[in-house]
Amino acid sequence: MTLEERVRAELLAIRKTADGMTVATLSASPVTCGLLGNGDPLVAYNAIKHLLLDADADTALSAAMSSLGLSSDQATHLGRLEEFGFAHHYDQRQVRRYSDKGIRQLARSIATHWATISVPQLDVTVVQTGPDTVEAFARSRHHYYIEMRPLRTTVRGNDGVPNDLDLAPTTRDDGLWLSYQYPNGIQLAVKPETSLTLVWAGELWPKYAVQLIGPVEQLVLTTESLGSKLMLTVSRLP
Repeated sequence: MTLEERVRAELLAIRKTADGMTVATLSASPVTCGLLGNGDPLVAYNAIKHLLLDADADTALSAAMSSLGLSSDQATHLGRLEEFGFAHHYDQRQVRRYSDKGIRQLARSIATHWATISVPQLDVTVVQTGPDTVEAFARSRHHYYIEMRPLRTTVRGNDGVPNDLDLAPTTRDDGLWLSYQYPNGIQLAVKPETSLTLVWAGELWPKYAVQLIGPVEQLVLTTESLGSKLMLTVSRLP
């Protein structure tokens, strides 16, 4: 299943419970808790409530909120559906269809633009090793349930010919996070100018951090990023 499908399955399971969405029922939803609370169900629960308050709730999302018990205090899922239907003049089947649609909307939001603290991270450290050379080192991490493809790295010189590299990472399991260390540095020349492109595709776009270390005399580090791609170029001041 995709990330969105896993979140939707967890929301549907919560909807069936007598209490609806609470910190306790949310604790049995590892993907949702990971995306919104970095594994903490209380943080995830508060995040959902605050994000929903800020959302432009249409009928479908409002029905989903009610069926999840976030805007209804009825003790059963059926009771919550009936309460919403009575207030909005819908029969139970209509309310369930609206709730199903709202659950899909909610799952999509949780699995995409609401997942801010749980996005994959790619860090690159660039170290100046000589007057006209630098070396780049990478490390990355992502939550274990988020599917990410292997990091692709390509070096291009002035001739534009791509040279694909295999960095052979070491992997460490840090509980919620899978961490990758790429011990082999990537040599880049200032003259002739070379660029390094890193592509890390997967279910979520990664967050990038680039650090330049060294005397950096007369050197300029240029970074460009879009979606899953990061490009670094080191040049000398004119």
